[in-house]
Amino acid sequence: IHITCPEPPAAEFNITYPATQTNYTLVAGPAKAQTGAEVSFTATPAEGYVLNVTYNGNAITGNNNVYTFMMPAADVTIAITAVAATTLYYVDNSNWGNANAYMWNDHGNNGWPGAAMALVGTVGDDAYSYYSISFAQGAYTSIIFNNGNGSQTADLTIRTETPYFYDGAWYTWDELLAKLAAPVVTYDYYITGSFNGNNPKKAENGMTLDGAVYKATVTLAAGDNTLKVTKG
Repeated sequence: IHITCPEPPAAEFNITYPATQTNYTLVAGPAKAQTGAEVSFTATPAEGYVLNVTYNGNAITGNNNVYTFMMPAADVTIAITAVAATTLYYVDNSNWGNANAYMWNDHGNNGWPGAAMALVGTVGDDAYSYYSISFAQGAYTSIIFNNGNGSQTADLTIRTETPYFYDGAWYTWDELLAKLAAPVVTYDYYITGSFNGNNPKKAENGMTLDGAVYKATVTLAAGDNTLKVTKG
């Protein structure tokens, strides 16, 4: 007699998530999983923070705030800590189309070409794309922005007080906007000539601004008169 017995079901193990969340929100995954199962959950940091996430002490790297690990043959405890973040920005005035951040300190680096930076939007009258990268404060001291395909900046010292890098220099947001703004050109306009004995008058003395048009009122004598407006 030949009897075939089914394989016993794989053992399930417990997954414990943090009971309280400080400076982040959590959408927990399953409370149990079989050995070898892929387990995912979502943890989103508050603005100005990044997360250190582990399972049983093993680091997990998130992808768009989703964290995934393979279930071991043991119960799992998820640990999440929110730490204050440094955020840096790269303005892509060279039209790379993407940006990476290779970062390091005296103890190590994040592996060339570094972490992919997130597209934030566009900035300035030329609508340059700009990208951001966030990491734990103090984790790195130096950075190279690059496109992963041969184009890169020089070795840069991280500047947290001026976090926007554009065209070889660091700026604050307001400084960056001023740098990228189209130059404003203003003109003074004059009335020249003599009108019934009136002397030539400068814009602020004899002309008024109506919308985008400067206007002046003069009384003309009978006959031919010449009115000339020139840029001062």
